Amino acid sequence: MAPSETGIPLETRQLVYRVLVDEFGFATDVPMAKVGAALLSAGIDKEDYGYSKLKAFLSDLGGFLTFTDIVANGVPQRLVTIVERDGWTAASSKPTLSPRPVAPSKELERFAWLGPWDVFLPKLASLALPESWDFGTPDPNGHRNVILKSYICTTFYRLKLEGKVFVDAEAGFAAFNTGLVDRRYDDIFACFEPSTSGIPWRFTGFCTRGSRGLGKRLVSLFNPLPEPASYFERKEDLLFDAERELIIDFDHVLVDNLARLPMDFLEDELHGNDEAQTLLETARAADPTERAACFERVGRIVENDARLFRRLRSRLKDAVDMARKRVRWNFKTAIPSYYPRANAMSLLLPLCLTDDDQVDAALVVQLVESGNYQGQTVLTMEQAYMNARLICRPDSDWLTPLR
Repeated sequence: MAPSETGIPLETRQLVYRVLVDEFGFATDVPMAKVGAALLSAGIDKEDYGYSKLKAFLSDLGGFLTFTDIVANGVPQRLVTIVERDGWTAASSKPTLSPRPVAPSKELERFAWLGPWDVFLPKLASLALPESWDFGTPDPNGHRNVILKSYICTTFYRLKLEGKVFVDAEAGFAAFNTGLVDRRYDDIFACFEPSTSGIPWRFTGFCTRGSRGLGKRLVSLFNPLPEPASYFERKEDLLFDAERELIIDFDHVLVDNLARLPMDFLEDELHGNDEAQTLLETARAADPTERAACFERVGRIVENDARLFRRLRSRLKDAVDMARKRVRWNFKTAIPSYYPRANAMSLLLPLCLTDDDQVDAALVVQLVESGNYQGQTVLTMEQAYMNARLICRPDSDWLTPLR
């Protein structure tokens, strides 16, 4: 891909243009948070191009976006408008462009028709060893088994990268190892047959090796049988070395990802700034789009107020120091996790921000080539659990699905 004058490849800029036009059309004011969500769902991550801030990434795309700052219901918002660019609508459909990328979480649905999720997921949960696949209640849309859905979709993505999704086109059969086991600790496999729709395969059922029906067919077609996903390539993927230096991307954590920090912590640390307090109060009862706009504005306040930034940074450093002490006391404190978008392993450290006895966020640390740890970002407890559960069910005193 040839680079553009902005440093973002022309192909990427045209792809972003196509995604946003398909999603929102022209001359429509769209909240920036919605634009970011649309790009992520299409597999386009600003961080892959070296950007920590969405506004900077969008601004460098080449002039087909305009920005407007407004105040809606007392909350500052930044709106994005897509402007038609001559030649690009046609160019986006030319075969010389790469196909629209698929987010890791969507790869399984592109591979096979699974049927309704509320049928597929309970069936798998009923076969596997019992565990909690929810955070106590349904998600905001009323869906259950949200942890299991994240697990099976990302597991498939990893298996695909490893070449462990087995297909016998001649026999009309495909299968992969779910990484889960039944009550006898036998591997559970997902099986598929050719689909008559535009999706290549159709889910037919789960089985264990050699069990009647699908299990016998699995054994008759594949030798060796499909293996589960593997993640560990070195001991450093499992163990945190407390003697190594840990360098944290404070701007990314404290400006870009404020929404992942506990609300009580933010209200306490940002006292004295009336605008920030008002925005946080609004965010508590806001819908997701308005909430994202509130936190984007609070992030800009923190970024431009050196006193507030130092206060938050100091408190975060205290929590990280405590986490390092916990790891020295018990090496199991650092929990391995997998980040599918970067196909990378990392470790999760507990952050006690509101109370020393209560973990309320997790720091993602990754060992880089220099030998240092990079504190990449912060996750909510739910996000941290789902990333860790991809590896195995966490045996932890601080990371559980129920709080």
